[in-house]
Amino acid sequence: MAPRTLPLGPTASLHNHTVWSDGEEEMAVMIRAARDAGLAVFGISDHWVCRPDGLVEDWAMPAHRLPDYVEALLAFRQQLETDSFRLLIGLEVDFFEENAAEVMAHLAQFPLDYTIGSAHFVGSFPVDHTREDWLQLGGQRHIDDIYHAYWQKLLHLCQSGLYDLVGHLDLPKKFAFRPSYDDGPEIEAVLQALRDSGMAMELNTAGWAKDCRDAYPAAAIVARAQRLGIPIAISTDSHHPSHIGRFVPEALQRLGGQLP
Repeated sequence: MAPRTLPLGPTASLHNHTVWSDGEEEMAVMIRAARDAGLAVFGISDHWVCRPDGLVEDWAMPAHRLPDYVEALLAFRQQLETDSFRLLIGLEVDFFEENAAEVMAHLAQFPLDYTIGSAHFVGSFPVDHTREDWLQLGGQRHIDDIYHAYWQKLLHLCQSGLYDLVGHLDLPKKFAFRPSYDDGPEIEAVLQALRDSGMAMELNTAGWAKDCRDAYPAAAIVARAQRLGIPIAISTDSHHPSHIGRFVPEALQRLGGQLP
C-alpha cells in the first residue's frame, strides 16, 4: 500500500502519545489541549510494538488493546472535531524486519489514518531507553557497532515503504553518544531509500529537550532531505500537554520556512 499524503506544517501535529502507551495524560486531555493551542490537525500515535521474540514492552499499549484504542479515538473524533479542528488516528509502529510485512497486514484491518515507522531497538539493544544502556556497552567501538546496525535497520525500514511517516531518524544520538566514524554515506543511503519510498520524514522537536540538545534529525540531514524532495512533517512527539507546540519555531527555522 502506497503511503498516504499527510498534512504538513506547523498547524498539524501527528506524533503524540497518551496513557495508552508512554504518555502522561488521557486522550481527551491531549486532544483538547491541541485544539486550545490552535492546531488544525492533531493525531494520536501511541506505541504499538510486536516484537518477533514475543517480548512485551511496558511502554507500549498491549497489542490486544488496539481495537479499543481505535474505538476510543473514533468516539473522540465525533465529540471533539470541529470545522477547524481534525482528529487523526495514528500509531507508532516499531519496525522489525522479521515480521514488518505481517504486522502491517494485520494493522490494515483497522481504520488508521497514518502510521509512523520507528526503530527503538538494534537487536535487543534499546537505543533510547537510558544513558546507562550506552555506558554499559563498553566503549566507542561498541557504540560505533550500534550506529552501523541502526543505519542498516533504518535502510531496511525505508526500503520497505510500509509506513506513512518515518520517526526520529537519528534517534541513537539521544543521550549524546556519537559515532567516531563518518556515518554520512550510511545516512545518504537511508535518505535515498526514503525518497524512493514516497514516505515522509518527521522533524521531531523532542530531541531539543534531551541530552543531545538537537532535534531528530540533525540540520545537515534535514537539508539533504529537502534537496531530495522528501516531504517533512514537524512533530513534537508530545507526551504531555505542555509539549504541544514546543520548539516549533526552531523547527521552522531549521526548515528555512520550506515544507515540501
